[in-house]
Amino acid sequence: MPLIELNKSTSSLRPFEYECWAEKVGGSIKTWKKRLFILKDNRLWYFEGKNDQCAKGYIDINIGTKVYDISGSKVAKKKSNALAIEPIEQKDHRVYVVIFYTQSDYTNIFTRLQKLIEPPKQESPRSVVLPTRNLPLYHPPVQLQQRDGFSPISVFGNVAQFAGNPHGISNCQELVQTIGWIVKDDDAMNYWKYWLESLPSKHSNPPLYPDTEVNYMLQISCNITHTKWEAYGSQRVMIKPIASYLYSVEAPDKEVEAIDNYGLLTKPKVIGNYINTTSSFGMDEGWFFPGLFELYVLKKMQSGPDMDKLLQWLNNSQITHAIQIGKEMVTDPSFRPSCFQFVLEGNTTTRVNRVVSLFTTFGLQEVPVEILDVLRNLGQLYTYLVISVSITQIGIQRVGIMIPDPTAEIVRSFLKSDSTYKQTALVHEEMLDNPDIAVKFVEYSYLREGFGRGKFTEGSEVMVHYFLGSELP
Repeated sequence: MPLIELNKSTSSLRPFEYECWAEKVGGSIKTWKKRLFILKDNRLWYFEGKNDQCAKGYIDINIGTKVYDISGSKVAKKKSNALAIEPIEQKDHRVYVVIFYTQSDYTNIFTRLQKLIEPPKQESPRSVVLPTRNLPLYHPPVQLQQRDGFSPISVFGNVAQFAGNPHGISNCQELVQTIGWIVKDDDAMNYWKYWLESLPSKHSNPPLYPDTEVNYMLQISCNITHTKWEAYGSQRVMIKPIASYLYSVEAPDKEVEAIDNYGLLTKPKVIGNYINTTSSFGMDEGWFFPGLFELYVLKKMQSGPDMDKLLQWLNNSQITHAIQIGKEMVTDPSFRPSCFQFVLEGNTTTRVNRVVSLFTTFGLQEVPVEILDVLRNLGQLYTYLVISVSITQIGIQRVGIMIPDPTAEIVRSFLKSDSTYKQTALVHEEMLDNPDIAVKFVEYSYLREGFGRGKFTEGSEVMVHYFLGSELP
């Protein structure tokens, strides 16, 4: 904004429409400042003091300006009476986040701003905040090539009989109510709601494009204390909401901006994001690209001795591509992992031997006999496993073994290897019997000691991956 336009005193704006004190987050430097806000005509001014002769800045409020309620969100310090304002003429995509000290001030400002902008289509504002940086761009996808034995997209696509299932969001909302520790923890529940509401839907602004969809999955641990909620869909509809969400929860700027670089490098057809939550107050978020990626992409995402070990193991296992890449936005960069998934083919003996060698390569605890027995006794219909690996700059974090489209009996066999299964069996049986959802994977994983950060269970863990359905236009 031109400096000459800031040459306005508080007294020169009288009579004004409304005046109040509130906190505003800085633009380039993310600090919170107490400011006096004055609404005059179509401009919301803000000052440092009540008798200032010069404004600190202003926000133009015109038709098309977006005003959102973000009360309770992480970006608003989880406080109430919070707004986000996105001016339509802001070239740098600046979003103003303001927290009011009283509900009266919040209501008065919000009501007046709504009268100045185009009436929203929704009955109430959505808890969505747009980023304060340039968003990653949409890149036209390349056509993925199918290899013998599996399709890179079908591995993570809809379960065939559930294709077009339009109950993804409602299934998310119903299932979260069965997880007591999320419902009872306001922070966890608000975090979950904010993620779900940030995703494109038939009711979002803008709504889902025709012929697109957003797919939902839930991973839940045997002991029910760890959940991972995932959403994925066409890059065209997902890129902006994903970047917006990650910015709004204060994910590292450079990591969010890197999504654009990886998009240029790989041109994914499908992209997704997720939140990782635990009953020990673990709350992390991340993004992923399903597809088919040459191994040089992995080298650009992560380096170090353990990355070299992984590449050597892949070479020995005749694996030439990853089928998923991604990042988890852990605050501490030392613990911030790059996450990869691979298809491990071969006969049963070969697959089991390669799994054992993977855990040995990284010096992890041996895979339990019960899990190996299941892998050895898979029927001929199971021609591959999916291997998941997460690596940080200080070494391997997590390794997982996933069986695709398992039968209920295979799922139970994995769950029974966990000592907590007797206490949680009823919950899992109800989910297995739910006709509206389907098991996509069952996974045994191992989180290396020292990487749980007091929030995630270290050592062995069994996760069941459920496909919950889709959101359609």
